[in-house]
Amino acid sequence: MAKSKYLAIILVLINYSTNALASAWLPEKGKYKYSFSFSSINDESRDIKERRADLYLMAQKELYFLSKAIKKIYNKSSALYKKIELRIQYLKKIAKKVEAYQDENSNSYSIEYGINDNISFGTNFLYKKNEFNVSEFNGNKSYVKTFDSFCKFKLFQNNVYVLSIQPKFIVNKNQNYPTELFGEISFLAGLSKKKKYANLFSEIGVGVGLCHSNSCDNKKYFSLALSEGMKFPSGFMLVNFTKYYIRKNYGSIYNKTIYEQLSIAKEIKFGNIKQNNLTLQLGYFWDSSLKHSDYQISGTVFSVWLDI
Repeated sequence: MAKSKYLAIILVLINYSTNALASAWLPEKGKYKYSFSFSSINDESRDIKERRADLYLMAQKELYFLSKAIKKIYNKSSALYKKIELRIQYLKKIAKKVEAYQDENSNSYSIEYGINDNISFGTNFLYKKNEFNVSEFNGNKSYVKTFDSFCKFKLFQNNVYVLSIQPKFIVNKNQNYPTELFGEISFLAGLSKKKKYANLFSEIGVGVGLCHSNSCDNKKYFSLALSEGMKFPSGFMLVNFTKYYIRKNYGSIYNKTIYEQLSIAKEIKFGNIKQNNLTLQLGYFWDSSLKHSDYQISGTVFSVWLDI
């Protein structure tokens, strides 16, 4: 039981966004897991965004004037109308492309409850702020709100391994786009080993998701998440986390991405018999497109996790 408890602590905390890997280890019966996480990009990521913002501003200005000009052309079959229409479509694609990876900061909250030794359920909420600084054409300052609910079923566990399955329902609301509804199913497997100097752990998660909204252009994705780390007798933990995404109909920037995070955490036990845990985590993340290397962000992430 002690092995599964510390593994659940650190794996839940890898939580920059909904990209986080859920833990294969369930909470104990009647126990709650609470977590809060805040992340913010660094100055280098902001500089890269500002360079893309210049291109975005140029596209928006030309779109503004072309949209006014095309309204004055009454013959929609004319060569001029078709030429302007093609230019507008091209500029919209350019604007949407450079909007990618404009994350500024994010906050996430989660709660999970252990119904019994084999089943738990929970919810997650993510608020993410996106922003370009583009003077009078700054209408793309926006937010993303994501809410999901899940149920986790333990399929197998012994002193070393654990295997779980997790179906999830996701609601994704972007200020500038229609709300999207996703269904996802994940398989989570974990391994723990006790050594003289530290407890070692690793986990792998494989997930498949599909959008069920009419407005989402049949979006779908496959994810592979890997986590490994160690916990020392002092309660300090070191963790390395990586998650790959292969997506369809998300646009070329997001079709293949990688998220990486390195973290250090400290577990604090409290309560009459030291059964409750407070864990603090500080980490650094990198999130980038595998198809377009210019699209990437990085920064710090701070998390708090409570097991009571």
